[in-house]
Amino acid sequence: MITLTIGIAWPFILSPIIGLLIGSFPTAYIVTKAVTGIDPRNFGSGSVSTRNTIRAAGLFPWGAVTFAVDVIKGAFAAAIVEYLIAPLAGQEWITEYCVILCA
Repeated sequence: MITLTIGIAWPFILSPIIGLLIGSFPTAYIVTKAVTGIDPRNFGSGSVSTRNTIRAAGLFPWGAVTFAVDVIKGAFAAAIVEYLIAPLAGQEWITEYCVILCA
């Protein structure tokens, strides 16, 4: 049986917060607004997404840039948790669970 103490529990609390903060950066909004001047929330499907950026600004290069930055954001958040946050708890098994929570 695993007993959760504050020394082990804090990565489980911090991991989803890191994923949320990094993932909430609105790449599609910034790219679409900067390139075309169109607010993606008032265009196409109304969502701030790579697909709506492709509708407003085109696939190459702006849709591809938006997609690439979004992928990098996810990898960056997972890397922060895997290599900086989870090892500080001192338990090997924590890392994969924290990365899943981050994602």
